[in-house]
Amino acid sequence: MMREQTKEQPGRWRRGAVTLAGAAALAALLATPTLAAIPATPTQAILSRAVSAASLRAQLDSLANAEAAHNPNSAGEARYYQGESFSRAGLLDSAIAAYQSALSLRNSREELLALTDARLLREAPGDAAAVLRELAPAIAEAGSETAYTLVWLERRMAWAHFLAGHADSAAAMFQAAEDMPGLRWEWRYRMALPTLATGDARKAYDLLFPVAVASRKQDPDVMQQLEAAAAKLGERVPPGARVDAEIHGRDARAQRLFESWGGRRVLFPGTDGFRLTGIVVPAGGATSPARAPGAVVLMAPSDTLAAYDSLVIALRGHGVSTILVPARGTDWSVSPACPLPDAWEGREEKLERQCALDVRPALRQLAATTPVDTTRILVVGTTSTCVSAAQAARLDRSVRALLLVSPLIPAVDRGPMCADLGASRVPAFFQIAPEDFDFSYEVTDLLYQAGNHAASRVVEGTQAGHGVAQLRSDSTLLPRFLLWLDDALKSRPPARATPPAARRKG
Repeated sequence: MMREQTKEQPGRWRRGAVTLAGAAALAALLATPTLAAIPATPTQAILSRAVSAASLRAQLDSLANAEAAHNPNSAGEARYYQGESFSRAGLLDSAIAAYQSALSLRNSREELLALTDARLLREAPGDAAAVLRELAPAIAEAGSETAYTLVWLERRMAWAHFLAGHADSAAAMFQAAEDMPGLRWEWRYRMALPTLATGDARKAYDLLFPVAVASRKQDPDVMQQLEAAAAKLGERVPPGARVDAEIHGRDARAQRLFESWGGRRVLFPGTDGFRLTGIVVPAGGATSPARAPGAVVLMAPSDTLAAYDSLVIALRGHGVSTILVPARGTDWSVSPACPLPDAWEGREEKLERQCALDVRPALRQLAATTPVDTTRILVVGTTSTCVSAAQAARLDRSVRALLLVSPLIPAVDRGPMCADLGASRVPAFFQIAPEDFDFSYEVTDLLYQAGNHAASRVVEGTQAGHGVAQLRSDSTLLPRFLLWLDDALKSRPPARATPPAARRKG
């Protein structure tokens, strides 16, 4: 029996000047994709029906214990997803124990990478040395692999070398892998540290500067290293001033965009006191503003504001007042505790729920800015924020409709999200694109069947584009959604479930 810890990671995402956040968010996409066809295994069945993260971990533990002796592959799969769930809850000791068990049972690359990421995130004494030992055989055996697959091993090993005090080895290994894609903000920070330590201040500065801009100078570790690089270069203009100038230019471009929609920026606290920002766009259609329904759009961390123009303009013209809420760690919604999207690492479970709770204060801010009917609102989730949108529908009875665009659902969130949709009975409009079929098609159908399917729709786009981008490329999608929305906002969802029905397309 694997005991579940109760201690969470501290709020600060790095524990010191040279500690880490990780790439597990990206690794999860690469190592554990949500496949178009959900494998028919006992573990996958549990992932689809578990009603909460805690019950998921308990069921996977029971399955692994039962299967270990006669079916190690099945037990290994259960332990792997148990580890992923522990990791997303910040229970890293338990995650590492589960990943170690999974690795011993089926010895595949996905648990090796996950174990590595959990060790590097925990950064306990000996973790870096353990990563070097564990990755060495995989590096040695990877000669026949493509450079793209090899780079994920090399980058992790490079960072472990640095944490172990081998800056020269880290810099050399990072240099070999630096031209490959997937260089997220935290990896730029990681690359910069050994680069600066081995004397290349210019390259370190160039790596760190975009991270400082993205975090709006709210990442103390990044700013400290950027200033150190600038000092070595003899820069006359303080780096903070250059970052400020870049931020000002970016903000001015964003303001011109949302003002062209008739919008304005607002600031408001989340339920935990975290400073959030939103873009309010009042209704502008024939509907009386005093009766305008409201929409809360939970923006995906990877999306730009411009990606939402077609959606916002369509809602405005249809008489819906909208507030777009950037994800924590993006735009103006940053602080030292969450300066970048990467800072969700090890806190995904908590922050997904917190973003769902943020819907209510966002709605209050919308109503304070423009007249809106707060009893019937639409919540929009895009890709990774669909999980929070479904949680918001369960938490808040004023949510009368959901728009879920290209749902990108981690396997360990699949069952709980089905439970949220089933409990809320809120009608959902699932918008998926051809590019989604490899990772969300069957999951979307599962979510549709779990909720109020009689009033929900699944619409498959035909044009290029993913996420909200598909709403720009295919002019037929938004009119279909708005027609459905009118019906969804008229009446409350049914109080109880109805028998499953065949999927209906809008």
